[in-house]
Amino acid sequence: MGGKNVAFKTTNWADIRHAKTQNEIQRRIIIDKIIKQYWKPVYCYIRRKGHTNESAKDLTQGFFYEIVVGRQLVQKADRSKG
Repeated sequence: MGGKNVAFKTTNWADIRHAKTQNEIQRRIIIDKIIKQYWKPVYCYIRRKGHTNESAKDLTQGFFYEIVVGRQLVQKADRSKG
């Protein structure tokens, strides 16, 4: 899991806005893009907390599946709240 992209990038609010579409296919494509952008920084954060490689992968996947997708955080994101 080496390489670049360990830092969190600035939120692309155009992507967030597009993820609020009623078109399910477009919404999934945008959310997948956002997850790919943030997967490695979240993974690295969890690794720095002391978790093993496999544990960090599982926790990262769980975070995105249960929290981000499950709670529809992308669709609920509010630029005025950061």
